[in-house]
Amino acid sequence: MKKNYEELTFHDDFMFCKVLQNNPDLCQELLELILGDEVGKLLEIDRQKPIEITADGRGVRFDVYAKDDRSTVYDIEMQNAKQPLLAKRARYAQSLMDLEQLERGDSFSELKRSYVIFICNFNLREDGLRHRYSFRNLCVEDPSIPLEDGTEKIFLCTESSEPNISPRMKSFLSYVAGNSPVDDFT
Repeated sequence: MKKNYEELTFHDDFMFCKVLQNNPDLCQELLELILGDEVGKLLEIDRQKPIEITADGRGVRFDVYAKDDRSTVYDIEMQNAKQPLLAKRARYAQSLMDLEQLERGDSFSELKRSYVIFICNFNLREDGLRHRYSFRNLCVEDPSIPLEDGTEKIFLCTESSEPNISPRMKSFLSYVAGNSPVDDFT
């Protein structure tokens, strides 16, 4: 469905990408809200950034791709429709982020910390229990041992029965769901 410019909201792909690329401070504030910690100064913010490694291989197009001065890269995706295999899509996106970072002969120490973040206008799971699902690689035999590969996948969901989220996150997710802004950030 095609919309007029005046009808676009933050969760529409064009507006989401445009707002974050044109407002680095807002993009940084959003990343800090999502990660619950300070991030480095954003040095680059690209919208609709394509990564195609081979001519005949499948590539990706990141909604918002950012790099900071702490050698961290971020892929922020807005998802309005529930799609099958979203977890595998996140895996593939993260793998292409890695491929783009290294040239032949580079040390693996050159791989930057990376986050793939999906902001979903639905819940990732049928039980709808959580607003946030964060995934890191852990040892199967002893989950207290992290792999420490520098990757994380985060899914934020507007639909949830979870009551215990921060007021700022609650207002952000409500805004993404199409409700009116209720604080300075939204």
